[in-house]
Amino acid sequence: MSGKKHFSIQLIILFFWNAYHLQSQKTSFYTIALGTLYGISTLGSTILYILALTMGPFSYTSVIIFSSMLIPALSGAIFWNESVSIWQYIGVGLIVMTLVLSVDSKQENRRASFRWLLCCLGSFVFSGAIGVLQKAHQNSIYKAEINQFLLIAFLISAAFSAVLYFINRKRPQPIESGDKRQNIVLGAVSVITGVCVALANVFNMYLFGVMPSVFFFPVVNGSNVILSAVAGIIICKERMGVKQWCGLCIGIVAILLLCQM
Repeated sequence: MSGKKHFSIQLIILFFWNAYHLQSQKTSFYTIALGTLYGISTLGSTILYILALTMGPFSYTSVIIFSSMLIPALSGAIFWNESVSIWQYIGVGLIVMTLVLSVDSKQENRRASFRWLLCCLGSFVFSGAIGVLQKAHQNSIYKAEINQFLLIAFLISAAFSAVLYFINRKRPQPIESGDKRQNIVLGAVSVITGVCVALANVFNMYLFGVMPSVFFFPVVNGSNVILSAVAGIIICKERMGVKQWCGLCIGIVAILLLCQM
C-alpha cells in the first residue's frame, strides 16, 4: 500500500508541476515511449528490490542493486561517445569497493537463495535501465519534454501499482494497530518523500543531459551511501567498524577522482 501512495503522491506533484506545459506543448511519441519504459523500469526495480529484501540479506542486496549504476555510468562512453579518463574509471571501481565495504554482513541472519538472486538481478537490470532511458531522452531532440516524460512515467508506475494493490488486497494482511498518530506520521513521511523524489527526478533529468554519465551516476549513488552513513552516525548514533570507515574514506576519494574531467 505504501508503494501505491508513494507513486500517487509523486504523480499528483508532477501533474501540478506540468499543468502549464501540458496545455502549451505537444508530447512526442518518443517521449511517450521512453516515459512508459521508464515507468515500468521504476516500478519493476522497486518491487524486485523489496522482494529481494524479504528473501535474502540486506547488505548484499544493497550492494548488488547500487552497483547497477555501472550500466548508465558506462553507457555514456559506449553509446554517446563521452570521453572518460583513466582516473574516472578508477573512481567507478572505488565506488563499487565503497559499496562492498560499507555493509555489515555480520548482522545478517537470512541466507541467499536462487529466488533472491533472480530478484536482485532483475532489480539490477531495471535500475540500470532507468539511467539509460533518462540519458537517451536527454540526448535526443525531445529533451525539452522533461516534464511530460516524468508525468507519463509516474502515471504508468501509479497505474501498475494500483493494479497490483487491488490484486493483492484480498490476501490476508497483518493486523494494523490503528494508532492514528502513527498513521498521521506515515502519511506525512509519504508526502515529504513524494515531494523530494518528484523534485529530484525533475532536477536529475536536466543534469543527465548536461553532465557525463561516468561522473553523474557514480557520484549520485556513492553520495547516497556516504550521506546515509554520516546520517546514521550523527542522527542514529550508530557505530561503524574499521571496514565501514575504510569504505567511507574510499568513497570520498572516489568522488574526487570522478571530478577529474
